[in-house]
Amino acid sequence: MNKSVVAVLSVIFVLSAGITSAQDNQEPVEIVSRIVPAEVWTCSYNDGQGPQDLDDAVDAWTEYMNENGADDYAAWTLTRHYYSAEQDFDFIWLGAWKDGNAMGQGTDMLYSTGTGVLGNFFRVASCDNHINAGSIAYRIPDGGANAANTVLTFSNCSIEEGANYSQVVEATKAWAEVLDGTGSQAGIYHWFPIYGGGDADMDFIWLGAYPGHAALGADYERMTNGELFRQRNALFAGLLDCDVTRVYNAQSRRAAQIR
Repeated sequence: MNKSVVAVLSVIFVLSAGITSAQDNQEPVEIVSRIVPAEVWTCSYNDGQGPQDLDDAVDAWTEYMNENGADDYAAWTLTRHYYSAEQDFDFIWLGAWKDGNAMGQGTDMLYSTGTGVLGNFFRVASCDNHINAGSIAYRIPDGGANAANTVLTFSNCSIEEGANYSQVVEATKAWAEVLDGTGSQAGIYHWFPIYGGGDADMDFIWLGAYPGHAALGADYERMTNGELFRQRNALFAGLLDCDVTRVYNAQSRRAAQIR
């Protein structure tokens, strides 16, 4: 079975079984938060369209959401800051629902009564990727998750051979405690791919959230010229293999209390 699938099933099993390990020889693990469903669209502007056209489409969508009392879905648009040629798109639409029920009901509502606002959006941009992920929060960023403008970091991570997600949970909780003692403003989330995206070559996405580039830069300094790099390596040695981190500027499009 694909390691990513095993990891997802382990998380779901742990949550549904009252924090019971997915492997017989493991101790029970305390999960930090419930799983929140999130979606990611990667999009490029159609000919003759640009950021102002996107803003207009978002304004129409916001009016529709307000009219329908949709207060359980938060959204952001992300633009690239540190990236490679592989990130060949203009922006990301990132959304998160309060829970799976809100996800299902909101999607039904949008496709039954919101085709006009969807049409506005897809006249502006074409999106070649739509992924659903289960998000677990280990540390909420300073200022909360609904700040108007934030910085998000993404890294694809694979669990090392012989390790398991229960060990990653404990290491991530310990890492969050380390950050608590440094003044770091970072948020920490693990995103597990659920739907879409094909056969991704990773187990989960490590997502970091910062209230701004100053907070990101402060952690950069702590990592490069302080002790954090060695502390993190010691905690995750033999557990995780993560690729180079991508950094995005995130603009809040709709705030909601989803946790």
